[in-house]
Amino acid sequence: MSVAPPFEADGPLPAARLAVEASAGTGKTYTLTALAVRFLAEQDVAISQLLVVTFTRAATHELRARVRSRLVQAHAHLAAGCPETDDDVLTAIADADEAERTRRLRRLETAVTDFDAATITTIHGFAAQVLAQAGVLIGTDLDAALVDDARDLTEVICADVLATAAVDPGLVAPLPTLSRLTSCTRLALGSADLLVLPEESDPPDPPNHLLRRLVLESVERIRDHRVRAGTRSFDDLLTELRFACRGRERTVAAFLRDRYRVALIDEFQDTDPVQWAIFDTVFGNGGDDAGDRATSLVLVGDPKQAIYAFRGANVHTYLQAARAPGTERRSLGTNWRSDPGVLHATECLLRGATFGDGGITFQPVSAPEKHRDRKFRSRDGRPLPSLSIRLVDGPN
Repeated sequence: MSVAPPFEADGPLPAARLAVEASAGTGKTYTLTALAVRFLAEQDVAISQLLVVTFTRAATHELRARVRSRLVQAHAHLAAGCPETDDDVLTAIADADEAERTRRLRRLETAVTDFDAATITTIHGFAAQVLAQAGVLIGTDLDAALVDDARDLTEVICADVLATAAVDPGLVAPLPTLSRLTSCTRLALGSADLLVLPEESDPPDPPNHLLRRLVLESVERIRDHRVRAGTRSFDDLLTELRFACRGRERTVAAFLRDRYRVALIDEFQDTDPVQWAIFDTVFGNGGDDAGDRATSLVLVGDPKQAIYAFRGANVHTYLQAARAPGTERRSLGTNWRSDPGVLHATECLLRGATFGDGGITFQPVSAPEKHRDRKFRSRDGRPLPSLSIRLVDGPN
């Protein structure tokens, strides 16, 4: 993908769908927090109508604390009569006539008071919450216990399946190892739409045909065990919610669209097709009725940092979403952590590079204006050498 135009946290608030590419150090959490506060202050979005989804529980706690702190800060700024500040986001919130500033002050006060109504959670926490609220509508098992036993259960079931196959007199191919069967079964369980090959109609390939049969049998036994035990896994939460959102009458999708006006999705490079199908159906173009109510969906991520393929994450899902019709693309172009010399040298080395896919390109970033002349200095104030690179077209 080409370099996207820059996104400014104090610029116009996004409408419909926006994908923001945020390289390391470019203020991703700052941007998410700023957008949440500005939506609540400027667009009369109730705190209960805001959905913020991130990847881990630790990130959830941090983001929740940052959003609340920023709400309190914005409220105090307006309440104090909007004193001069170099904070661009506070300036944007205060950029209104007196009557509108009064309304924004009230909205922020209400948001702080009702902050517990905000949905700031992990994707699995969001799915569990929705299934609990809409269980009667979709017929899900409200008493099913959420368990994190996928690793142990998969190993036990795969061992049983291998033991049964070993005494089969009709066995025509060597059995896979327990480790291989277990890893393949975990992959199949974590990727709901995975097509397991080779099909029986393919050219003869006894070892892989046998592996496929044993994987499918293991998956079926694991799911049967969960039904009988009254349990569900974290992956089950997502597949159940996707099925509910895509139901014939789209009842759950309509329920979520009516509940949330703004959805901010953090670490979107670590999503998978099932997760994206949920957000696409509710807030995007995934359903025929998706446009009944205006919603804003903001996806923030960095495909260069997509490292969770072993958990089922699929960076191509990010690329598909960012390229989808109706999705605006922007990027964060200022790195707030690194020395300008390091940024320049990195750009010289990586300009034009791609990372595993032609659509994942190096995104140049710059230092903020106030940092561009900063240098490491010795105790007596002399500048210390910094990293610099000079590239030439030919031998020098």
